[in-house]
This record gives sequence, structure tokens and C-alpha cells, in this order.
Amino acid sequence: MGHVLSLQQPRPDDYVWAIKRIKKLWNEGAIEFTPYCQRRMEQRQIFTSDVRDIIRSGHIVGHSKPDEHWRYEIEGKSIDLGRGSCIVEIASHLIVVNAYAANRQP
Repeated sequence: MGHVLSLQQPRPDDYVWAIKRIKKLWNEGAIEFTPYCQRRMEQRQIFTSDVRDIIRSGHIVGHSKPDEHWRYEIEGKSIDLGRGSCIVEIASHLIVVNAYAANRQP
């Protein structure tokens, strides 16, 4: 029998649940890039495919709650960037807040 993935987050430090939910939202296309993120990605020459690779290959290294939703920092590999990170929020969809290459400043 398969496992049921709850849509309700049990705890913010449950990184297993969080990364599964993040990947599920990404795969469903339930994604929003904030205007700030879009500007910074353009400045840093980071593409949506880079963020996709980071999410698919990555793991969560931290979390915080600066506003309404919990934020998670994901570190992973991107074909174009090498190692990179992105900051995402989990709402009813995935909100990409920031993205950067490991060798560049956030």
C-alpha cells in the first residue's frame, strides 16, 4: 500500500515532508517566482532550469518564518551553476523567493 502525503505541514523542521511537498508542487507546476527573485535571477544569470535542478537534486539546509509562510533553503546541483541554493515558501503553491549560485552572494 502507498503512503498518503498530507497537505498539512506537521512541523516546520520536518524536512522529509517539506522537500517532498516542494518537489510535488514543482512537478505540478504550482510555482510562483516573486518579482524580487526574478530581478535577482536576471542579474545573476540564473534560469528557471537552474532552480529546477537545485530543487530536484537538493536537500533542505535551513528554515525560517520571516512572514506568513515558512521558508526553506535548498542546496543542490545545477548543470549550469555547479552548486546553488534557492529559498522557497510553501503556501497553496510553491513561491520561489531567491536563487543564487554557491560562489555568489545571495
